[in-house]
Parts: sequence; C-alpha cells; structure tokens
Amino acid sequence: DPYAVLASLGQRLSSVGAPDEMLRASADAIVESLRLPRASVAVDVEDRRVLVADSGRADTDAVTFPLTVEDGEVGVLTVWTRRTGEDLTPAERRLLGEVARQAAVAAEAHRLTLALRAARERLVLTREEERLRLRRDFHDGIGPVIAGARMQLQAALPHLEGTERGLVGDVLDDLGALGRSVREVVDGLRPAVLDQGLEVALSRAAASVAAGTEVEVVIEGALDDLPPAVEVAAYRIVAEALHNVVRHSGATVIGVRITRLDDLRISVRDNGSGVSGSATPGVGTESMRARAEELGGTLRVTSRADGTRVEAVLPVASLGTAGVPNGSSSR
Repeated sequence: DPYAVLASLGQRLSSVGAPDEMLRASADAIVESLRLPRASVAVDVEDRRVLVADSGRADTDAVTFPLTVEDGEVGVLTVWTRRTGEDLTPAERRLLGEVARQAAVAAEAHRLTLALRAARERLVLTREEERLRLRRDFHDGIGPVIAGARMQLQAALPHLEGTERGLVGDVLDDLGALGRSVREVVDGLRPAVLDQGLEVALSRAAASVAAGTEVEVVIEGALDDLPPAVEVAAYRIVAEALHNVVRHSGATVIGVRITRLDDLRISVRDNGSGVSGSATPGVGTESMRARAEELGGTLRVTSRADGTRVEAVLPVASLGTAGVPNGSSSR
C-alpha cells in the first residue's frame, strides 16, 4: 500500500529533527515497509559523495534514485533488490521516486550543513597554521632584531653623557617593553611547549599537576605529523581536563591516553569524587567542547561516584572520506 508507506514515513520524519536523522529514518522506513534488504542515502558535498544513512545489508543488485532540488541533484537514494537479477515493480519505483522527492529537501539541508562544517574546519586549520607562521616570524624575525638593537644601544651607552645618555636609556626601556609585548603575542599565538612536540607538551602538562596526584600518560601512535589545529586542541583539552581534576575532584590518580588512528582519541580518567548530575557544565568544560566541535570532533564528559572521564575525538583525516557503498550504480 503506497499510501501506508508514505504515511509511515511521514510519521517517522515528524518524530526527528535534524536532516541527517530524517535521512536515516527514510532508509529505515524503506527497508521495513517495502521489505527490501537494504537502503542507503548519500549526499554530494563539494567534490565528494558522503554516505549519510545505510539501513540493512545486501549484495544483490542496486538501484539508485536521484535526490533533486531546484538547483539540481544533491544526492542519491539507493535500494537493493530482494534477489539478484530481480527488478523492482513499477509501483515500487513510483513509490521510491516519491520518497526520493521528499527526502531531497532533507538531503539538501544536510548537504549545506556538511559544507558549512567543512568550511569551518578549513578556517580553523588555516587559522592555526597562520598563527604558527606568525609565531615563527615574530620569534625568529622581530625578536632577534629587537634584541640586537638593545645590545647595540647598551654597548654605546657608556660612551654617552648627559641628554644623549638619558635619551638612549629611555629607548632601551621602550625596547625592553616592546620585547616583552612581542613575547606575550608569541605565547598567545600558540603554546610554546608545542614546539617540542605534542607528546612532550602532554608530559609536561602532566608533570605540572599538583603534588600528591599520580598521572600516567599513555601514547599510542605517532603524534609528530598532526595539523597544528589538532595539536593545539588536543593540548588545551588535556590541560583543561587535568586542571579540572585537580581543582574539583580531589583525585589521587589520573590516566591520560592518546590514541592515533584515522582520528585522535583523547581519554582523561580520574578516581575522584565525580561531579553531581545536577551540576551545570562550567567554562572549562564548554571550552573543551568548543575546541573539539570546531574541528568537527566530539567531547563527552561522564561522571560517577568513582570518578570522571573526559573523552574527545578529533578528526585528522579530511571531511567526507566515506563514499557511497559499492554496487550503487543505476540499473
């Protein structure tokens, strides 16, 4: 009954809000209502086709239906036939075409969301790379020039008298203040300890924790080729998590684990008193979450009576590496 299928789909979509959830609900409804073994939805983002929903499993023949809006095709709905060599009925094709038409609006919204997220991630990566470049320029260029000028003036100072000596002394004071300002700018652009690598930076962050607290840092995988933005985010998240533990939980043992796979996984655990379930997340927690999310990652904080766990996932590979499933060509 095509009307029953569409009604069921409408009920599912009315119970979800986000576009990606709507697309997953559409795939589930197709599998359940038409008794098809598998259905998937993929959307086009820039030059990639990103798989958003994939319900069921099958290696039979695949049939695709374009998801089209006014500006053109924005993705595809793919279904798999019940048996190899068996085609869909004309009624099923008409029904799936109608489902594709309804799903196209959600696909376009999700496509725009992914494009916006990708643009934000590129902006963050570019920002941190530019900060790193500026830091090097300040540190290796302006800093030595200021130091050299001060040394020359200091060498000339004993040979001056009267007004000239006072004027040069004032210039030396100004150059000293300028040097301190440059160092503050350099330190604000990027944590200086990261120049020695993320692993060293994390070890130093752990060593700076209050006395009486045991901290174990475990690194799995290489950290020497991470993008600058991921390095900074990982260091800031771990440092803030350690600070929160020492300040609030009263823990005596903290475990930090960093795992490098296709992404960077961060886990900070402690044996402290935990956080009350009614407690409102503080500035530190929101800052950690914002650092993860601006890179397209996630952060989760779970707390129980036997301790708190901070877990973050920071993508390292570029957005959209997942493609459409194999065998999705149109028949």
